[in-house]
Amino acid sequence: MNIKYEQKILCLINASTSMSFSMIGPLYPPMALTKGISVEISGLVIGIFSLAQLFMSIFNTSIIKKFGRKNLFFYFIIINSICSFLYSILIFINNIYLFLILSFLIRCIHGFVGCGLAIFSISITTLINNEKELTDATAYLELFWGLGFSLGPPIISLFYYIGGYTLPFIIFGFIFLSALFFEKQLPFDKIINDNYDDENEKNIISIFSIINNSKILFFIIVGIVQLNCDNFYTPTLSNYLSTRFSLSISISSLFFMLTTVSYTISTLKINQISNFFGNHLCISIGLFFSFIGCFFVAPFKYLPQSYWTVIIGLIIIGFQNALINVPLYIELNKIVTNIIGNQKLSADFAGAIYNLTFNIGDLINPIVSGFITNRSCFQYSSYYTGLLALFTSIFFGKYNYKIISEYWKKEDKTIEDLKNLILD
Repeated sequence: MNIKYEQKILCLINASTSMSFSMIGPLYPPMALTKGISVEISGLVIGIFSLAQLFMSIFNTSIIKKFGRKNLFFYFIIINSICSFLYSILIFINNIYLFLILSFLIRCIHGFVGCGLAIFSISITTLINNEKELTDATAYLELFWGLGFSLGPPIISLFYYIGGYTLPFIIFGFIFLSALFFEKQLPFDKIINDNYDDENEKNIISIFSIINNSKILFFIIVGIVQLNCDNFYTPTLSNYLSTRFSLSISISSLFFMLTTVSYTISTLKINQISNFFGNHLCISIGLFFSFIGCFFVAPFKYLPQSYWTVIIGLIIIGFQNALINVPLYIELNKIVTNIIGNQKLSADFAGAIYNLTFNIGDLINPIVSGFITNRSCFQYSSYYTGLLALFTSIFFGKYNYKIISEYWKKEDKTIEDLKNLILD
């Protein structure tokens, strides 16, 4: 597929944004422990990021109407860079109350602007690509999102080794600032009007009236569960690896890269996989792989207790992300377009709802997993997440059985087709 020039720019900005998200996981919890902050509180700091994203997802269309996409894109890139610089000074604050206030404040601002950039990228992608191109275009957007997450941890580890906690955030702040050059290359006025302009769009409906649809609610639940599997380890994995296997922070940081590397590679095949299985079955299979991945990350005591099982589990979790994310957005966009009709407004709402599903999961699970780990152990946190994914996989497959069976009858898939998909 020939990727449009504008799409390439969006992919680069997406990679820059996801890089900024990948910083805090491996560095903040161990540093916070030295300040006397518990794992549970670190989970709250990480989770508040999603509360800010949740706010942006809900009020996205109203904010665009007031300020315009072009202005918001520019300001959000600058603020994203400032947040990185602010993270770097937290280590110098010894007053525990001031430390927590600043942690929550910076994390909230970062979540708000990061969500805005993600929503703009996916909504513009929807508008500049036709229906046949959209799956590939979305997959490339997710590919670069995963690439940013993949490159983040090893670069963080390198700069952490060279200059300690502060240096990675300073370096990354300048990297994010360079995204301004790419933003200037986006011809907003040619792709889409900067603000909502016709009467239907000015009378913007509430996002709550859209998510009240039962089909959309079901997909939101799936997104929440999927995100639970993707980030339950964020506030706790570094400490688990250091106490269980005596791994340093630099080495532990590399483990955070495994999921995103697996996700990045898997997105290259997602169009073929979703075309073969259909979006609904693809999502159900992805949830089942979530269950398997969680139980490898923290295996039962009668299974080998090795960091190799953690590696396998994180790779599987990355694969299930690719199986779910792109098909989930494609189906959400179809439903929202059928409800609203207006293409521009539908793209913004679909992007907002897509991010909303993951924001809720991102908000809930670090807090829950931190709480469970603090009260029992990391393994129980993993078991709860995996079983939730298994039950959702079964229920989703049963609920959409008719759609799945009709797709297979229509497409007339064979075992030979499956072999070709695997070997291609």
